[in-house]
Amino acid sequence: ARLDALKCEPKFAPVAALIQSGTAIGDVDRAYERYQSLYERIIKKSDLDFREVIGHGDACLSNILFDHASRTLKLIDPKGAMTEEELWTNPYYDLCKLSHSVIGCYDFFNSGLYELSLDDSLCLSLSIPFDNARYAAALRTHMAQNGYDYDLTRICEAGLFLSMLPLHIDNPHKVLGFFLNALSIMDELEQQ
Repeated sequence: ARLDALKCEPKFAPVAALIQSGTAIGDVDRAYERYQSLYERIIKKSDLDFREVIGHGDACLSNILFDHASRTLKLIDPKGAMTEEELWTNPYYDLCKLSHSVIGCYDFFNSGLYELSLDDSLCLSLSIPFDNARYAAALRTHMAQNGYDYDLTRICEAGLFLSMLPLHIDNPHKVLGFFLNALSIMDELEQQ
């Protein structure tokens, strides 16, 4: 539904033209089909334990404050819950939101700390001038130690980036960055 809404947005037309001419996938529909296929493949091989926990709802790094003096974390800006039932969620949701910050560099997009360019073959290229390998490895190790499936987390993270496209259409540059990042995540998963 969000992708359909995106395609109706007038501001998306120039972004769609860039996706068509500057990416191998060519359009958002094919990207979504690729996502669906990869998601179905990963979910079939995963050993999911469907349980619910009290969730934050938006556990990205910009919503986590750390106080060095007291060595405490404070989570801010939780998703609103009007009933007790709305507090509960699958633990993968908050993990995927954290992963999309730590591994997927979501907060760099919000701060404009990424670059879009054309490579030698005139394909769009995304660059984030920060090496997050150490942090990504630490999160991946923590996930493995606690029984969370890395591939499942990453494919859901790609889904987050794709689902956010229409929510950020006021900044077409960011939409293109999110799209390229989702493709990069899917490339990583397919190469494993």
